[in-house]
Amino acid sequence: MAAFQFQFQRLLELKENEKGQAQVEMAEAVKKQEEMEKNVLKAQQKLSVLHNELAAVQLKGISIFELRRLEGHIETLKEKLVTEQRKLHNSSLQVDQKQAELVTKVKETKTWITIRDQQKQTFIEEQSKKEQIEMDELTSVRMFYQATGSKG
Repeated sequence: MAAFQFQFQRLLELKENEKGQAQVEMAEAVKKQEEMEKNVLKAQQKLSVLHNELAAVQLKGISIFELRRLEGHIETLKEKLVTEQRKLHNSSLQVDQKQAELVTKVKETKTWITIRDQQKQTFIEEQSKKEQIEMDELTSVRMFYQATGSKG
């Protein structure tokens, strides 16, 4: 029996490699998004601490110079928070894009695997039919010889 060879095997391998690359890129994008989430959280925590510190020192009494310094620091942290939130948003968009690419690559790979499996099944069925025809011919020849041998 001949061995099955998928005529598009190289294309299937290429699609599987592309899927693997898309999985790696997706993982990297998720890792970056997680890092951005941590940065936003840190900025929010620092801002919260400064607000609490400002409230505490205002109750005790504080010089205008010190008040302006703290408020300036708070404004700087607010700007940093906005920047980090923007980076997080961009990172989320990147994750969505990589996820869509991965879904596409997975679908393409599954399509080619399905085509390969269907062709393999067709090949097996054709081989089985050929073998059955050969077996039928051998049986017919044997029966012919048995029939002619017993008459002669």
